[in-house]
Amino acid sequence: MKKRIGGILIVSGAILLLNPTLDVQQLMAGMETMLVSYWPVLLIVLGLALQNDGGKTKKTHR
Repeated sequence: MKKRIGGILIVSGAILLLNPTLDVQQLMAGMETMLVSYWPVLLIVLGLALQNDGGKTKKTHR
């Protein structure tokens, strides 16, 4: 949960840093265009997320 929130904060901070006067409608239109153009990237990210979930192990301190 902390990693997701951190990722959201990083992305939103980068967007605001690049264009602090960004209009919400303009942002949504840009995201829609990117989603239509690059939808296969979502499949790649989903596949990577599914593969990496089972590999977490707990380390013990002695």
